[in-house]
Amino acid sequence: MPLPKLSPLQSRLAASLMGSIMLLILYLAFSSSHFAYAADVNSIRPEDHNHERLIDLTMLEPDDEDEDVGPRLDGYEAEFVGFDRSIIGRVASANDPTPLINNRVVTTNIEQGHTIPFSFLNSSLWGALSPQASSLPSPFRFRKRNSESAGNMGGEGFKNSDSEFLEVEDGEQVLTQDGETNSTLWPRQSSSTSTRTLYITVNTCTQPEAKQANLAAPSQLELYISQSEKNKNPRPGQDDSLQQIYKLDGGAAMITLNATGDVYIGLSGSNLTENYTGTWNAQIAASIDAPYHYYNSDESNLVLVDSDKGSALLVTNDLTTDNGSLYDEWVNLIPPFTMFASKTANSSIAGLQYSYCGLEKKAEIAGTINGGQSTGKIQVSMTTRGEDNYPKQQLYLDGLTPGTSYYGVLAMTGNTTALGREGVGAGGQVWKAMSFSTISGM
Repeated sequence: MPLPKLSPLQSRLAASLMGSIMLLILYLAFSSSHFAYAADVNSIRPEDHNHERLIDLTMLEPDDEDEDVGPRLDGYEAEFVGFDRSIIGRVASANDPTPLINNRVVTTNIEQGHTIPFSFLNSSLWGALSPQASSLPSPFRFRKRNSESAGNMGGEGFKNSDSEFLEVEDGEQVLTQDGETNSTLWPRQSSSTSTRTLYITVNTCTQPEAKQANLAAPSQLELYISQSEKNKNPRPGQDDSLQQIYKLDGGAAMITLNATGDVYIGLSGSNLTENYTGTWNAQIAASIDAPYHYYNSDESNLVLVDSDKGSALLVTNDLTTDNGSLYDEWVNLIPPFTMFASKTANSSIAGLQYSYCGLEKKAEIAGTINGGQSTGKIQVSMTTRGEDNYPKQQLYLDGLTPGTSYYGVLAMTGNTTALGREGVGAGGQVWKAMSFSTISGM
């Protein structure tokens, strides 16, 4: 029997109906398994499923209704239900020492009567030594000489033999005398496998201020050091047999230790009388390479050449006695030294005279600020002036007061890097203060 002939409109309607039926069949075929899976999940909950995360938060409340859940004085301490403290580990507190990293300075405030704890851990002690790059042509040799124009903080001139030199290289100071073996004050690391040389240095940047002008500078900070596991927090009041105590000198300390493991450090400020107010601000650093901060309390290495009513010209001692290529390199070198100056009647640098950051903050005339940034107040250049014609650096400062005595302090910035004040000897070097005077006005 022949099929009935459909009109064009009927043909399109039939095709559309057949397509809809096929889509419905496909939908029912593929969706039925999902319905079954959802029913299975709702009816059977595995024992290890994480639905416990959705339990009422009231179940997590502590058993003791009186427990303080506010901020903890010792810092944040996370609490985890079902875990014992021995598993989680001890939470650091405010009394835990701050770990020092090799050749990286830490700046801190020390209140009167308080001690700030630090440590230098075994992993850092036995870490790799750092490269000691120097921009100087050679270790510089300061020729010591008699000088009637230079003095020290006590007003006495320094007198030494011309045959003696002071050599400084990468933070090491070597006193050399003709015919004698060099005496190294800052030894390099030895080949010992049981101990390592550790340098701990401190610079006081600011100190409590006296309420009256005639009062002496406040007492110096003290450094407490322990290598004993029985004294991990060295400070005043601890067993002195388990710690070493060092008082800063002129706002600075350079300590050398033979260390075997963890070293614990306390930087302490004493309780002052009511005549002083404020706190100390200090830098502390540890290094297995060389002292981060350096000062020389024996020599000023700075000599007055000439002065008038408002200015003064000073030079360093000889930087080298070489007559060859090193001579030319020193003469053409960018001047490496700067200086600081203050009136002798001004006590602002008293107690800070060996601290680079202290001089930057408190000297009346500062060659640098902010860790070595030049102020432009000291004009510097290399010269060969003098009878021997050896290279020296000259430093010129003006804006001085007529008929006034000043302290002058020679200094050299550290090996600062793009990462900040890090690196071997990056804290800078300071020499002993000398004195000079301007001419009285007519």
